[in-house]
Amino acid sequence: MTPSREFREREVAWRVFAHELNASRVEVRGAGDRGRSYLLSPLGATMNRVLLSGRIVGVDRMAGENPLLRARVEDPTGSCTVTGSSFHPRTLAYLSQVVPPQEVLVIGKTHCFVSERGVSYISVRAEAIVPVDPVRSVEHLLDIAEATTERLVLGRTLRRPDPPGREELLNRGIPPMLAEGALEAVAGYPGLDLEPYTRAVETVVSRLESMAVSSKGPSAGA
Repeated sequence: MTPSREFREREVAWRVFAHELNASRVEVRGAGDRGRSYLLSPLGATMNRVLLSGRIVGVDRMAGENPLLRARVEDPTGSCTVTGSSFHPRTLAYLSQVVPPQEVLVIGKTHCFVSERGVSYISVRAEAIVPVDPVRSVEHLLDIAEATTERLVLGRTLRRPDPPGREELLNRGIPPMLAEGALEAVAGYPGLDLEPYTRAVETVVSRLESMAVSSKGPSAGA
């Protein structure tokens, strides 16, 4: 089973790291009673569905009438909560038998719970969990790094003294959803410091490059 086959008819999943996902606090409501809700990230990802690449390091069974498992998935930038329920039997079955640590690819819907104290708890309701080998894991992490960098570059552009508007962004070839999300993020996260996100991506890329060099071993002439 591959995500592209299972989700080709559905909304495209945003590729995000745990750091960006966990920092998201702004919810965007769709038009009408049945309009979709989106979680707006600080970098402008308007997330209804996300794609994560990381390692399951633990699974807990939650109390309640309905089966619910909660997994902690780590990537090089942090960890996030992924849940499996009877609504998606395959993900529930997988989480019930997986032996951590296990590298996985996760596709699911974002969920933001705000406590009475105003504290936000972000999680992903898994629709598919696919085990991957280390090589594929690195490939997906690099894809996420590339997507994150694209949002970072756009975010810096929009925070300059004379930023471009929506039409100019579209004329530059920026996809409408990316352009609109980035503009909303500027308004929704005023005064945002982009450096932590930049450092996170640089750390991921540096780590993955080091892993690639280590896996090749010493050269023949060494």
